[in-house]
Amino acid sequence: MGHIQPNTIQLHYIEWDSDLMQEKEIISNWNVTRDYMFVCKLTDAVLIRNRLWEHVSHETNQLQQAAIYIIPFLGKNVKDYISGIQSAIFDGQCQAAEQFTVEWHLWKEQCFQLLTSYQPQGPLDAASLLLDHYAFVDQREVEMLLTVLDTDRNTLLLFAKQV
Repeated sequence: MGHIQPNTIQLHYIEWDSDLMQEKEIISNWNVTRDYMFVCKLTDAVLIRNRLWEHVSHETNQLQQAAIYIIPFLGKNVKDYISGIQSAIFDGQCQAAEQFTVEWHLWKEQCFQLLTSYQPQGPLDAASLLLDHYAFVDQREVEMLLTVLDTDRNTLLLFAKQV
Protein backbone atom coordinates (compact mmCIF):
# COMPACT_ATOMS: atom_id res chain seq x y z
CA MET A 1 0.00 0.00 0.00
CA GLY A 2 1.36 3.45 -0.93
CA HIS A 3 2.04 6.14 1.63
CA ILE A 4 0.29 9.45 0.94
CA GLN A 5 2.70 12.32 1.45
CA PRO A 6 1.50 15.64 2.83
CA ASN A 7 1.35 18.62 0.48
CA THR A 8 3.92 20.60 2.48
CA ILE A 9 7.31 19.75 3.86
CA GLN A 10 9.37 21.34 6.62
CA LEU A 11 12.48 22.95 5.14
CA HIS A 12 15.53 23.90 7.17
CA TYR A 13 18.34 26.12 5.91
CA ILE A 14 21.32 25.02 8.00
CA GLU A 15 24.70 26.73 8.15
CA TRP A 16 27.45 24.22 7.42
CA ASP A 17 30.86 24.43 9.11
CA SER A 18 33.29 23.44 6.34
CA ASP A 19 36.24 23.14 8.72
CA LEU A 20 34.53 20.81 11.20
CA MET A 21 32.37 19.15 8.51
CA GLN A 22 29.22 19.47 10.61
CA GLU A 23 26.06 21.49 11.06
CA LYS A 24 26.56 24.82 12.77
CA GLU A 25 23.07 26.28 13.28
CA ILE A 26 19.61 26.48 11.72
CA ILE A 27 19.35 29.78 9.86
CA SER A 28 15.75 29.46 8.71
CA ASN A 29 12.94 26.97 9.19
CA TRP A 30 9.66 27.06 7.26
CA ASN A 31 7.01 24.94 5.62
CA VAL A 32 6.92 24.90 1.82
CA THR A 33 4.92 23.02 -0.77
CA ARG A 34 6.71 20.09 -2.34
CA ASP A 35 6.69 21.93 -5.69
CA TYR A 36 8.29 25.04 -4.17
CA MET A 37 10.92 22.84 -2.52
CA PHE A 38 12.30 22.14 -6.02
CA VAL A 39 12.96 25.85 -6.50
CA CYS A 40 14.64 26.03 -3.09
CA LYS A 41 16.91 23.05 -3.73
CA LEU A 42 17.82 23.84 -7.35
CA THR A 43 19.05 27.39 -6.82
CA ASP A 44 22.74 28.08 -6.28
CA ALA A 45 22.24 30.54 -3.44
CA VAL A 46 19.63 32.00 -1.11
CA LEU A 47 19.07 35.42 0.41
CA ILE A 48 17.71 35.16 3.96
CA ARG A 49 17.17 38.25 6.10
CA ASN A 50 19.37 40.34 3.80
CA ARG A 51 22.31 37.90 3.94
CA LEU A 52 23.52 35.95 0.92
CA TRP A 53 24.33 32.24 1.36
CA GLU A 54 25.45 29.63 -1.15
CA HIS A 55 24.25 26.06 -1.19
CA VAL A 56 26.72 23.26 -0.52
CA SER A 57 24.33 20.30 -0.26
CA HIS A 58 20.76 19.27 0.43
CA GLU A 59 18.79 16.24 1.54
CA THR A 60 15.37 14.95 2.56
CA ASN A 61 15.29 12.60 5.54
CA GLN A 62 12.96 9.72 6.35
CA LEU A 63 10.75 12.02 8.40
CA GLN A 64 10.08 13.97 5.20
CA GLN A 65 11.96 17.02 6.39
CA ALA A 66 14.24 18.77 3.92
CA ALA A 67 17.54 20.44 4.70
CA ILE A 68 19.63 22.75 2.58
CA TYR A 69 23.17 23.22 3.86
CA ILE A 70 24.56 26.70 3.28
CA ILE A 71 27.73 28.72 3.83
CA PRO A 72 28.28 32.47 3.60
CA PHE A 73 28.43 33.39 -0.09
CA LEU A 74 31.92 33.11 -1.58
CA GLY A 75 31.00 33.03 -5.27
CA LYS A 76 34.07 31.12 -6.42
CA ASN A 77 32.32 29.99 -9.61
CA VAL A 78 31.27 33.55 -10.53
CA LYS A 79 34.22 35.56 -9.23
CA ASP A 80 34.25 37.86 -12.29
CA TYR A 81 30.62 38.82 -11.60
CA ILE A 82 30.49 38.99 -7.78
CA SER A 83 30.36 42.76 -7.44
CA GLY A 84 27.66 42.99 -10.13
CA ILE A 85 25.59 40.27 -8.47
CA GLN A 86 25.90 41.87 -5.04
CA SER A 87 25.03 45.27 -6.48
CA ALA A 88 21.93 43.89 -8.23
CA ILE A 89 20.81 42.17 -5.04
CA PHE A 90 21.62 44.77 -2.39
CA ASP A 91 21.70 48.16 -4.16
CA GLY A 92 18.50 47.81 -6.15
CA GLN A 93 14.92 48.39 -5.27
CA CYS A 94 13.79 46.04 -2.52
CA GLN A 95 10.09 45.40 -2.94
CA ALA A 96 8.56 42.18 -1.72
CA ALA A 97 6.45 40.55 -4.41
CA GLU A 98 2.93 39.57 -3.38
CA GLN A 99 3.12 36.54 -5.63
CA PHE A 100 6.25 34.58 -6.39
CA THR A 101 8.20 36.40 -9.13
CA VAL A 102 11.05 35.55 -11.51
CA GLU A 103 13.60 38.20 -12.53
CA TRP A 104 16.14 37.76 -15.32
CA HIS A 105 19.24 39.94 -14.91
CA LEU A 106 21.58 40.22 -17.92
CA TRP A 107 25.30 41.09 -17.70
CA LYS A 108 25.81 44.18 -19.84
CA GLU A 109 28.41 46.96 -19.64
CA GLN A 110 30.06 45.57 -16.48
CA CYS A 111 26.83 45.32 -14.46
CA PHE A 112 23.61 43.33 -14.31
CA GLN A 113 20.54 44.97 -15.76
CA LEU A 114 17.00 43.75 -15.24
CA LEU A 115 15.97 42.15 -18.52
CA THR A 116 12.49 40.94 -17.63
CA SER A 117 10.30 40.12 -14.66
CA TYR A 118 7.19 37.95 -14.50
CA GLN A 119 5.09 35.68 -12.32
CA PRO A 120 5.51 32.00 -13.19
CA GLN A 121 2.47 29.76 -13.48
CA GLY A 122 3.67 27.87 -10.44
CA PRO A 123 6.75 26.67 -8.59
CA LEU A 124 7.45 23.88 -11.09
CA ASP A 125 7.41 26.42 -13.92
CA ALA A 126 10.09 28.39 -12.05
CA ALA A 127 12.02 25.23 -11.14
CA SER A 128 12.19 24.19 -14.79
CA LEU A 129 14.24 27.34 -15.48
CA LEU A 130 16.88 26.05 -13.06
CA LEU A 131 17.48 22.82 -14.96
CA ASP A 132 19.28 24.32 -17.96
CA HIS A 133 22.57 26.15 -18.27
CA TYR A 134 21.39 27.92 -21.44
CA ALA A 135 18.03 29.53 -22.21
CA PHE A 136 16.30 31.90 -24.59
CA VAL A 137 15.01 35.05 -22.89
CA ASP A 138 13.53 37.98 -24.79
CA GLN A 139 14.81 36.44 -28.06
CA ARG A 140 18.36 36.28 -26.68
CA GLU A 141 20.37 33.16 -25.97
CA VAL A 142 21.82 33.42 -22.49
CA GLU A 143 24.09 31.38 -20.25
CA MET A 144 23.05 31.04 -16.62
CA LEU A 145 25.72 32.31 -14.21
CA LEU A 146 24.01 32.16 -10.82
CA THR A 147 20.54 31.54 -9.45
CA VAL A 148 19.44 33.09 -6.14
CA LEU A 149 16.22 32.57 -4.23
CA ASP A 150 15.48 35.86 -2.49
CA THR A 151 13.26 34.76 0.39
CA ASP A 152 12.99 38.36 1.63
CA ARG A 153 11.39 39.52 -1.65
CA ASN A 154 9.67 36.25 -2.69
CA THR A 155 11.64 36.40 -5.95
CA LEU A 156 13.83 34.04 -7.97
CA LEU A 157 16.80 35.99 -9.35
CA LEU A 158 18.44 34.57 -12.47
CA PHE A 159 21.81 36.07 -13.41
CA ALA A 160 22.90 35.41 -17.00
CA LYS A 161 25.15 36.64 -19.77
CA GLN A 162 24.40 36.72 -23.48
CA VAL A 163 25.99 33.92 -25.51
